[in-house]
Amino acid sequence: MKKRITFIFLITASLISCGGGGGNKSLNQFDFSNAVMADPTLENGEKIEETAAVNQQNQYSLNSVLSDKNPNTVFIFNTLINSINQFQQTAPYALNMVIDAEPCSYGGYISGVITGLSDISDWGMDYTMNANFDQCSELSGVTLNGNMLVSLSDYNSRYDEYDRVYAEYLSDVSIIIDDTSLGAVSATILAGSNQDMEYLSHNAFGPITSDMKITAVTIIDGNKVALQNAEVRSTLNILYPYEMYYRSGRFYIDNLTAYADYDESWDMSQTPFIFDSFSGEINSGEARFNLANGGKARIVGTGGEPITYVDADGDGYFELVEN
Repeated sequence: MKKRITFIFLITASLISCGGGGGNKSLNQFDFSNAVMADPTLENGEKIEETAAVNQQNQYSLNSVLSDKNPNTVFIFNTLINSINQFQQTAPYALNMVIDAEPCSYGGYISGVITGLSDISDWGMDYTMNANFDQCSELSGVTLNGNMLVSLSDYNSRYDEYDRVYAEYLSDVSIIIDDTSLGAVSATILAGSNQDMEYLSHNAFGPITSDMKITAVTIIDGNKVALQNAEVRSTLNILYPYEMYYRSGRFYIDNLTAYADYDESWDMSQTPFIFDSFSGEINSGEARFNLANGGKARIVGTGGEPITYVDADGDGYFELVEN
């Protein structure tokens, strides 16, 4: 019997959870030296909202990346990971096994090398795959190009899954999404980006909780944004609304020239974003971010588009509100 190698980054297509785990690498090849903390203006607050608090349309769709404004870079990661999750290699394990131009389900190819597994009896050992995508479409309407290093560890025998998944982008990885219902999105995750996930539960019929930390630079439809040490915990239960909250992280806007830090004094575990099970809108929840000169941005879920408030002078009163 041949065991199928399945990449289990995410079990569902919910908003990717980012937080916890290791992978605290920096993108040294990117120049953040000119970036300054964003001024406490309503415009900047709304840009942070577009990066950190975008409604997740079609929550359980594999292509849940679009918003009424700009696609959220975290959603882009979600689509890529779910695409990889579709790839399965049926060949018997072999040490340094070479995957030679395996056809993807909807066109293109995936190739690479798996290390750490010698035969079927080694299943459960830590292993790594260096994967190359060549116009690979494992999901209808989603095409990948580029090179990634993927490592799985901490095997969980109860669920026959790995608790830890680390992915590093060895080259720029492009993602083209062309979906008739959601439209077209072009994104590129730049080389050096990385994400580290830890699953806290795997039950497909109950809550799936995971932590992830992401450090990444992404170009989405020509706009460059970045997450640095962004940590999020998420809990998904297919029968109930999805929840997520930030713990820390730096969010870059304006093509990496400005940033806001998550306000770690605000315990978002008490006010998580709760997404509607059908529309994907953020029904409730609140996040806060630190801006320059003591200013803060406050983002509140409403069941429609999130509302941004800004305290421009640091007096604790959010006097600026988007219309």
